[in-house]
Amino acid sequence: MRLISYAIFSVIAAAVIVVHAYHQRREFFTVVVHLSTSKLSVALLSNAFVAILLCIGSTVQAIFFGKLREAEVERLWDKIRTSLFETCFAVTMFRDDIGSSFLLNFLGLLVLKWFHWLCHYRGEFVSQSMHTSAMQHIRALSAMLLLGYVDYHTANVLYAMSLFI
Repeated sequence: MRLISYAIFSVIAAAVIVVHAYHQRREFFTVVVHLSTSKLSVALLSNAFVAILLCIGSTVQAIFFGKLREAEVERLWDKIRTSLFETCFAVTMFRDDIGSSFLLNFLGLLVLKWFHWLCHYRGEFVSQSMHTSAMQHIRALSAMLLLGYVDYHTANVLYAMSLFI
């Protein structure tokens, strides 16, 4: 419930800042320039994007994994904390290249890692438990297939991007 209210307020704030910029400027180009240069606009739009990404991630998690067990949540938060710290520490070498596209890729990478860890933990649970339903196997397999597809597509896109650099 807290995530939904956070997302609603973030999207409303982003919509208000866009409408305000439109009423001030009235032309598309000047509105876009204002939204991309104003620090408050960038912060609110980024916050709305993160809120929407979190809602999508929690929806996908609920579909493929259901309610997470306490052990899974604890292990996941430990992994997220260490991964976030290590990545931010490594990013300090490239601080001149940090921009919106970098942050978008970073969030996407973190969400993908999150789902990979969830698949790993759920796979461990299914293999160690005696009584698992067919639905748990189907959900875990479909999550793994979807992640495999996303990994394959991401690798192809990054390879194509590396050819043009």
